[in-house]
This record gives sequence, structure tokens and C-alpha cells, in this order.
Amino acid sequence: MQLIQQHKLNPYLRLLKWLLILAGIGLTCLLLIKDLYFYSWEEKKETIVYSIPMVFIFFLWLRYRLGEDRIFEHQLVLIDAVVVGLAAIRILGWLFHSGHVLFLLYTLRTTENKVYKWVSGLMLVFTLMLKFFYWGDFITPTIGAGMAIFFIWLRSVCENKLIEKTIEA
Repeated sequence: MQLIQQHKLNPYLRLLKWLLILAGIGLTCLLLIKDLYFYSWEEKKETIVYSIPMVFIFFLWLRYRLGEDRIFEHQLVLIDAVVVGLAAIRILGWLFHSGHVLFLLYTLRTTENKVYKWVSGLMLVFTLMLKFFYWGDFITPTIGAGMAIFFIWLRSVCENKLIEKTIEA
């Protein structure tokens, strides 16, 4: 069952994709300006290179996800929402996983667009290098990767069931 019938969104898809990119650029710039204005360099350097790019990557992912088939199937939307929620909850310091690794690895493996795969892959490598070599953190990225692998598997199972239903119908 689709939450929104995809063909009803098609006339607005091009505009919506551009609005997502503009929102990503706008919010990223606002966060960058806030960090540059309010914090000392020691407080902001990690945020600028590590956290703020994730805002743009999130909007970029949404843009490319809109172009995929079966994106409005309620099972797939639910899995995506849980992953985004678990990744975002790390901002509050809850749970003990890397939200960056969870989101980037999951979206890298479940998003079809090659441009997004390159961007998320590079950010994932950068994230892992920071975690391993700068912060000496091996635990949270391992847990985040394990969570991502579970959700990748779960999405694959759901997609296969949707394909089977389509073939049967």
C-alpha cells in the first residue's frame, strides 16, 4: 500500500527536487553562519567539517529518493524514517551508535543514484577516518554499521515482498 500514489506527485516532482536542494543549501548556510558567529574556532571546527555537511547530505538523499520506484510504500517509508530518526537522535547523545555511519551506510546501499553514492561514500570514509584516527572511537561506528546492515537487510526483504506481490498481481 502506498502512502501517496506516485503518479499523483509526478507533475510536482521536478519542483520538489529543486526545493529540497535549495532547502539543503539554505539550512546548511544558516548553520554555518551560526557556528561562525557564536562559537570559538575550537568549538566550531569539528561541527563545520563533520556535522553541518550531514544536513546537506540529508536533503540530497531526499531529492534522489524521490526519483526511485516504490518510495511511497508504507513499509519502505517506515524503515527510512526509523533510520533517519535513529541517526538524528544522536544529536541528543542518546544511544551509543554513530548516527553518521548508520545514515551514510544505509543510504549508500539503498539509494540508486550514482552521484549520491559517491557523495555518501566519500563522507562515510571521511567519518570513519575521523572516528578511528582523530577520536580513537571504534565502538560507535561499529554499532552504527551493524544497525545499518540490519536495516539494509530489512529493506531488502520488504522490497522483495513488494516485487513478489507485483508479479502475482
